[in-house]
Amino acid sequence: MQSYSSRFENLSPLDYNMKHQLRATIVAALVSLMTVSACSFPTAIQPSSIPAAEVAPNRRINTSAYYVISDDILTWQKNVRPMGLSGSAHTWQVDLGTPTAETLRRTLDAAFTTAAPGIAPPSMQNALNFRFDLEDADARIMFVSGFFSAVSRADVQIVIRVRVMDASGTEITRSIVQGTGGSGVDGQMDAMGGSIAAAAERAIRNMATDFVYKVINTGALAQAAVPMPAPTRR
Repeated sequence: MQSYSSRFENLSPLDYNMKHQLRATIVAALVSLMTVSACSFPTAIQPSSIPAAEVAPNRRINTSAYYVISDDILTWQKNVRPMGLSGSAHTWQVDLGTPTAETLRRTLDAAFTTAAPGIAPPSMQNALNFRFDLEDADARIMFVSGFFSAVSRADVQIVIRVRVMDASGTEITRSIVQGTGGSGVDGQMDAMGGSIAAAAERAIRNMATDFVYKVINTGALAQAAVPMPAPTRR
C-alpha cells in the first residue's frame, strides 16, 4: 500500500505546492468555522392590555386587590439557542418577567377599584390577596429552511399558579393558568428577534386571558369580597 508521503514524491513542484495550499486553505476554513464568535441578541417583549378588556363589566369588583408576584416570575430570563445547526452559534435573550408582571397588573387594575403590590394591611378587611407563582416557562426557536427563503420560528409557553385569599388569609380559589404563543417570520438572523417577541407576547396575553376567564369572570371573588363602603356625604 502506498504511503501518504510517497504520494507526493511523483508530483511536480507546481502540483505539490497546489496540493499543499489546498490543504492549508481547508484547515484554515475549518478553524475559522470552529472559532466564530458567538453573539447574544436582546429581544423587546411588550406587556398586553388585551386581557384587561376581557374582564366582564358585571364582574368588576368594588374593592381593593393586593398581589404578590413571585421572584421566579419576575426574574425569568433565558438565553435561547436555535435547535439544529443553523444559527446555533448565537443566542437570543428572552425576558418574560417584566412584561408578565405588567400584564397581570393591568388585568387586576381593570377588575378591581384599586390594585397594588404587596399584602393587604390588617385595616383593609375588604381586600383580596392574590399570589402568582411560576409553574413552568420555556422558549424554543429554530430556523426552518424553505424552498426560496428561511423562516425564523419561535414558540413560547408560560404556566402560572394563582391563589386568591380574603383579608383573613382564607383561600377563596386557586387555579392553573397558562398561555402558549407561536410565530414564524420570513428571514433568518435579523428576523428572529421579532419572531420571539411576537410569540412571547401571545403567550403572555393568552395566559392572562385564561386568568380572567378562570378566576375573575367566574363570580367567586365577587361573592367573597366585602364591597368598599360608599363615601359618606357631609
